Amino acid sequence: MIWAPRADKIEPGTKGTFSFKAGGKSVTKTLVLEAMYNYFTADLSGPSDPLLALLRGKGEVTVSADKYGTASFPLKGSGAAIGKGLAECGKGSGGEAD
Repeated sequence: MIWAPRADKIEPGTKGTFSFKAGGKSVTKTLVLEAMYNYFTADLSGPSDPLLALLRGKGEVTVSADKYGTASFPLKGSGAAIGKGLAECGKGSGGEAD
């Protein structure tokens, strides 16, 4: 999982707490700024990670962190994309249809 909010002036390895909200559900994760691409990344527990479940939903997700702001994006096609990614990594089967 990646996220790149205004991360151009902070050091790699910086951690931030981000809230993901969609479909009446909320998941909070600690993300770490990755050095190579300057994106915040999250470690996921596997195919059944609560954040993946939330991102497989429909509608829109809002991601926010006090220090880094808020962004929203549509989830259309996310279930299929996540399923394909997991299948390519050998960590699961196909995703749910959107």
